[in-house]
Amino acid sequence: MATVPAGNEFQRLAARLEATVPATALHRYRELLPDLERALWAGPLDDASVARYQRAFRDYEALLAEAGDDDRHGFIVVIPVADRPQHLSQCLSSILHLCRSYGYGGQCGGRFRRVRVLVADDSRRPESLARHAEIAREFDAQGLSTEWFGPEQQIAQLKRLGAERRADLVRVVGSFQDPDPADFGHKGAAITRNIAYLRLRQLLAEDRGGPTLVQFIDSDQEFCVLVPGEPASRRLYAINYFHHLDRIFSRSDAAILTGKVVGDPPVSPAVMASNFLDDVIGFLTEQLALDPSGACRFHRPVSTVGDAAYHDMADRFGFAQAQAAYRYRCRLSGAHGNGACLADFAGRLRRFFYGEHLTRITYFDYQGDLSETRPARTIYTGNYVLRPECLEWFIPFAGLKLRMAGPVLGRLLKAELGPRFVSANLPMLHQRTLEETGRSECRPGVDRAAERIDLLGEFERQYFGDLMLFGIERLTASGYPAKELPATEILWALTEVEAGLRQSYQAKQAEVLAKSETLRGLLEDAASCWRQPDWVGARKHFAAFLDSIEHNFGPGSPGWALIDDPAHCRARLRQLTAAIGDYAADRAAWREAIQ
Repeated sequence: MATVPAGNEFQRLAARLEATVPATALHRYRELLPDLERALWAGPLDDASVARYQRAFRDYEALLAEAGDDDRHGFIVVIPVADRPQHLSQCLSSILHLCRSYGYGGQCGGRFRRVRVLVADDSRRPESLARHAEIAREFDAQGLSTEWFGPEQQIAQLKRLGAERRADLVRVVGSFQDPDPADFGHKGAAITRNIAYLRLRQLLAEDRGGPTLVQFIDSDQEFCVLVPGEPASRRLYAINYFHHLDRIFSRSDAAILTGKVVGDPPVSPAVMASNFLDDVIGFLTEQLALDPSGACRFHRPVSTVGDAAYHDMADRFGFAQAQAAYRYRCRLSGAHGNGACLADFAGRLRRFFYGEHLTRITYFDYQGDLSETRPARTIYTGNYVLRPECLEWFIPFAGLKLRMAGPVLGRLLKAELGPRFVSANLPMLHQRTLEETGRSECRPGVDRAAERIDLLGEFERQYFGDLMLFGIERLTASGYPAKELPATEILWALTEVEAGLRQSYQAKQAEVLAKSETLRGLLEDAASCWRQPDWVGARKHFAAFLDSIEHNFGPGSPGWALIDDPAHCRARLRQLTAAIGDYAADRAAWREAIQ
């Protein structure tokens, strides 16, 4: 890792750049910008420093334009979205803000020259489709070239393939022989991405503006990072993403790059309940020992969240399992007591079931030059970049609608691309819920009736998605996909993996039930505390939270009932076996289609 300059070094370097004579500045900017980046993150990291950092890049863009020395990549940012107008608007706002802050590629006629957006709409509600199209037009009018790729446009792309080829690609783009635009929503993120690849092929064929990279992101993400703050976390536009991505792909033969996310975890609540209960129990235990009216004690610096610390089975992915509870950090400002902190925490508990983790929030960790890469093994489907020729790498097994599609694709890429599949420390901010409602705008597989939240669909998709992932890991060790494997060998491997996976899930289920009983005991033992004014409503929130936990992880869990159903499990095993066996044929058919 490069040496980080002292805190005041940023001001010295920024002043040096600002004083550079423009006629000779271009090469000096190229030399000094990496030093400026390191100095910025050495701190102090304030708004004025970030603004000055952004201005340095805008000056650099002006020098490039003056010199006519600009052969950098253009970008097409693809945003799959389903019934999430507020998230989509926030996502596009972040792209526009990034372009205005850093000026990557400059403007022509008021439009950003090297950044454009494709919104791939998988909505089911007509009002969402109309609003998404309107949002795309609004941002296009502001100079961010934005195309709305709706149901009719997607169907047109499928029809261009022809009926025979579509029949060969049902596992890639779905089985839509004569699709109805009014009933074309919620195909799933994987199928929507694959159909977007078809439109990208067309856009890239028409492109005459130089080299282009394609970046896929999710609609609930933004081009900024999260850092600890007081009282709340701070969002910073302190990374010039397009600049660093261009450097990486210009200076290496990287084919596909993946970033990560900060903020909310990129995993399902189905695999976070055990560690979250640890943190809830720890928080409540500490609260019960404090005076509710005493000054809030939950404003200490945040704990550093390690890789996959939010995941109940982090050890299965090669990460160390967190051994201790993480302490909650209060988000309230101004003078307030411990009781007010508990009431606010309790009111946010239901957010967990929509994917927000209140105690294990991931913050950005600067680790040196952001243009550096390392070998990768997992694709984060909400943050990956590829060269146009890599459109042949569609999202595999899309028709199964399983979770873990990105890690599965990552294992296949690692097996075939080797060192050309890389990762970089260029995370995006991930926000699963809306602040106003505490819920996601649209979360297939998560249903809410009264206060109880049902994770049936999410739980099932997670379990068999994990089975697909660990099955692919086992098979790639045997030479797959380069080596064709018989169906019997695939089924045997999946059956063996499923037995071990079931044991892991059952062990976590037992942990969740034991911890939920501990939490229930705390609530009952401290009955007198709940008469405190700040805590009157909090107990109801805790009770509703426990009810949803026990509904989803208890003996009568609908998710477990479905996984334990022998007929359903056999059907899923047959589906996975067939999909894995047919992958080579899918690849061949897709290569012909994407040419």
